[in-house]
Amino acid sequence: MRITQKNQQKSKRTVAIIVVVSTLVLASGMAAFLLRDTLFSDQTNSSPVEPSTSTQSTNLDPATGNQKSAGDKAKEDFINNSENVDSGTATISISSTTKNGNIFSIRTIITAVDETGSCTVTLTSPGKDAITQSVGTQSLGSYSVCKGFDIDIANMGNATWKAKVVYEGASGRATIEQNVKAD
Repeated sequence: MRITQKNQQKSKRTVAIIVVVSTLVLASGMAAFLLRDTLFSDQTNSSPVEPSTSTQSTNLDPATGNQKSAGDKAKEDFINNSENVDSGTATISISSTTKNGNIFSIRTIITAVDETGSCTVTLTSPGKDAITQSVGTQSLGSYSVCKGFDIDIANMGNATWKAKVVYEGASGRATIEQNVKAD
């Protein structure tokens, strides 16, 4: 008889705990439902932001003589330098310049896949003869490179040179200029 009485007490206690927990969960749910507008409101009563007024104004007067001449010079410079305007989607960069024994190497990266393009480097320095080399391109999967420029250091001396590399190929034309020194 004692065993049955203990089991009945345990089951009554279990039922009481379940009822209390269920009541708490139900009360919390109802409170959240009733307070949802307060807790999760969109703040629709806030005031709108007014645009700021600027004290600056645009000068709409006719251009002065200096402004006209500066504009004409900019147009002329653009037209005269049109050979440097690149076309297509490719870009080129000089990835490294290194001295290896008596050879000065220039390496490049082209942002296009092209196995049939060409690259030309022209090195210029005041008072020196220009050095020019042309090579093909090599595709390396997602980009290409100029096959490499190797210049005899004896032709360069200790001067600073302006290296202009031009890529021309299926992806257009791209140019990069950079100062280099062989020492």
